[in-house]
Amino acid sequence: MLLGGIDVGSLKAQAVLVENGKIAAYKSIGVKPHPIDSAQTVMGALLEELGLTSEEIAFTVSAGYGREQVQEKGLSQANVSEISCHGIGAQWLMPEVRTIIDIGGQDAKVIRMDTSGELKDFVMNDKCAAGTGPVLVAYADDFVVLCRRKAGEVLEITRRWMEQMGLELNPDKTTVRNAAEEHFDFLGYTFGMLYWPVNGAKYLGATPSRKAEKRIRRHVRSLLRPGNMDAWDEVVLRLNRTLRGWANYYSYGTQARVRYNVDAYVYGRVRHFLRRRSKHDTRGTKRFPAERVFGELGVLSMRRLPRRSMADAL
Repeated sequence: MLLGGIDVGSLKAQAVLVENGKIAAYKSIGVKPHPIDSAQTVMGALLEELGLTSEEIAFTVSAGYGREQVQEKGLSQANVSEISCHGIGAQWLMPEVRTIIDIGGQDAKVIRMDTSGELKDFVMNDKCAAGTGPVLVAYADDFVVLCRRKAGEVLEITRRWMEQMGLELNPDKTTVRNAAEEHFDFLGYTFGMLYWPVNGAKYLGATPSRKAEKRIRRHVRSLLRPGNMDAWDEVVLRLNRTLRGWANYYSYGTQARVRYNVDAYVYGRVRHFLRRRSKHDTRGTKRFPAERVFGELGVLSMRRLPRRSMADAL
């Protein structure tokens, strides 16, 4: 009688055929984007090598993280947990073994068995062979995964990880974009192909979005509205607080053009604000030049503020 086993883990998918109590054939591949694809591919490849069909297998058991989905698809007739598989397998291969240590791609386990191979106790953590493992650092409504290739596969792997944590991706918000051909906005930044102004060279990067630039202009315009009769010291304090907060957040990626634009807008609004307050009929460029506005009058210049590191920015 021919029996089958399918194990779909986080990194590898494996299939085995057992006949008359002995391993007849075995196959291992890297996982596909979906557990079903992994199971079908690995078992299909194994059967093809042997010249067999799935109808010749009397009974198949699935194991691993994708075991339930594999059974629901009809590729197996039963599913068994990883820990139970360890115990049964160890008892079959080496009956004298009582302790099993498994360091996998997503976690590590230590399993204790009795003389019959039944589970007595086990401990498990979320550390893998590299000492990391999957860790949900923070719950986020939105996130971006950046990859150089195989974006569709990365999306499916991410979806599977979310399912394992009891979460799901919003199908209406989840998209795949080619940043080399199109731009996309995320958390106030625009990601995509940018151009170096000196020689026109293209590069992939991020810059504060147009919406972010419009937002800071709107705040500046509100602070420097004609009806604001507060003392200049109070006005400039609030203005600088707004400018510094915006610059601290938007301190990642390419910023020179946006900071230049914001400085030019702030200078124009401050100049008109002070010109109206001093009742000057002129445009105020001589009395309130940029050097004075960003110097003596104490307004922060975006271009003079330091950039922060990537880790601090996002």
